[in-house]
Amino acid sequence: MWAWGELLQILEEKGDTAVYEQYIQAVNEEDFLIRSRVHGMAHTRRVLLHTLSLVHLLALNEADKKLLCLASVYHDIGRVNDGPDPEHGERSWQQAVHKPLVKELSDEEQAILAFIIANHCLDDRVGLANVSQYCIQDQERACRLLQIFKDADGLDRVRIYDLNPAWLRNEEARQLSSVAWTLFKEDGGADFLRT
Repeated sequence: MWAWGELLQILEEKGDTAVYEQYIQAVNEEDFLIRSRVHGMAHTRRVLLHTLSLVHLLALNEADKKLLCLASVYHDIGRVNDGPDPEHGERSWQQAVHKPLVKELSDEEQAILAFIIANHCLDDRVGLANVSQYCIQDQERACRLLQIFKDADGLDRVRIYDLNPAWLRNEEARQLSSVAWTLFKEDGGADFLRT
């Protein structure tokens, strides 16, 4: 199990606190279709931190980190409610595709990002099976990134008191459950990068 303080130190040493700032500035409250305390900016900030933590723990490359960070900041902007909303992933992608950082991606990277965002809110079997509907050459990579992202998003289920580490797909994500609780408890609009 990781503690937030030691993970924060690693992220600072790797320069990922600057990466966090870069991506969190790519989204704001006005990007969301609804104002939400459950799926709004606080959730987005925590998911981005979980993403950066998993990128480190899984030793992912810079290209994968970029896609996962973009998924983190744009995955819920298309929500129209805080309840079950299996279509919000597709709506979020339809909004994200117009963002400058997304437009810079190659066609393959855009297809993978579209797949991740549109399918993050679907059951694993359904979402993973949908990969064939996208023009993705490296479908194995896309499916792996979707599962990593779903873990980053899933770690923030602490906000609805519904985090079950057994539901997470990667052992590295299960090691972050105490970090998830710490980030949630310290929330309140606070800067997560200060301990």
